[in-house]
Amino acid sequence: MASQVYGNGTSTSTNGANVRVDALIEKGIRTAKRDIIFEQLCDSRTLPMQHGKTLKVHKTLYILDDANVNDQGLDSTGVKQAPNANGNLYGSSRSVVDVTNGLPLLSEGAGRVNRVGVTRITKEGTLTRMGAFLEYTDEVDKFSDAKMESQYYEKMGELAAELYDDYLQKELLGACGIEVYGGVATSLLTVSGIDDTTVAGNETALEYETILNVEDSLEANYAKMNTSIIDGSRNVGTVPVNASYFAYCGRETVRTLNGLQDDFSQKAFVPARMYAAAGNLAKNEVGAVHSTRFIQAQRMMRYDGCGAVVGANPLGGFKSTTLTGAQATARGQSGAGTYYDGLPIIYVTKGAFATVGLQGNKKINFLSKKPGQATYEDPHGLQGIYSFNFFAGSITLEPEKMARIVHATKF
Repeated sequence: MASQVYGNGTSTSTNGANVRVDALIEKGIRTAKRDIIFEQLCDSRTLPMQHGKTLKVHKTLYILDDANVNDQGLDSTGVKQAPNANGNLYGSSRSVVDVTNGLPLLSEGAGRVNRVGVTRITKEGTLTRMGAFLEYTDEVDKFSDAKMESQYYEKMGELAAELYDDYLQKELLGACGIEVYGGVATSLLTVSGIDDTTVAGNETALEYETILNVEDSLEANYAKMNTSIIDGSRNVGTVPVNASYFAYCGRETVRTLNGLQDDFSQKAFVPARMYAAAGNLAKNEVGAVHSTRFIQAQRMMRYDGCGAVVGANPLGGFKSTTLTGAQATARGQSGAGTYYDGLPIIYVTKGAFATVGLQGNKKINFLSKKPGQATYEDPHGLQGIYSFNFFAGSITLEPEKMARIVHATKF
């Protein structure tokens, strides 16, 4: 009997060398599908065919709004002066003094007094085309397993969905009119943890008060709640939850939320399992704090290395990133070094943001060419191609009703 050789990918027998020396276990390893979630809180708009790539939406501001600045204002004496100099009476002010002085009273005979003005603004959203392609040869047909081509097609579909989701996340991050930073930070470059250059307690981790402040700002801007109140049920363990705004966040933020305490030193975070039976959950919803219900984004972006420089003796174990000179320049930092990371939370309220699509056009267009077709670039017809392309666009309708929190977090 001929000798047998093992361990080097071949084996022989009395009948000669074996041709196939491995076995494929179908579905032995399945690639986990990533969650696509950022479109669920967006409205949608369509752009008519043959009308260019830009969608414009007109918006007329509230008369009682600080942003309604115009030259039409006349006060109750017919003079252009405060408090109605901007044609918006007392604007957005909630001051008792401002409201009292700005009320449009009329005396006998009246005349040309208390004139106000209206401001109309235009919001724009432009379509952008994105796409990618994958090449393979005829040897995939001849020598690979039968599922190879279908797997190529599946992976290209997953890539297209992930690119669209990332595009939306990027647009949402840049659309927020309200920007808040954790702790004592006042900008992205001041987000930091505890180290030898800061005093304990001055770090910029997420706090309960930060969430309440954002909710106050959204309410002041007349943002609509995404959900109604959940008043509990007869099921054991179900708890009530306020009417709430929705916010996207990453897993690290959820870990921080779990440790938050409210003003009564009680646990502030209510896990979604405690109210799921009595209300409808958003996709990937994980829990609530006060009037915010959080959606965990598996692929949430972060501002890596965009915060303050880490001192020589970091004490708090906060997340940071070491940057090269080129990376530091791209992030607006002064030079190579280690900088704290910023973790974002994105609030998206009803009617504040919309995606833009081309009317009558499929969201994602797939094309394919199998080997066997001769082209100028492939005269022997040995190449196959899978490709996709899609138009993506967004329009920020009311940025003042969207908010972004950036905070530091521990490992």
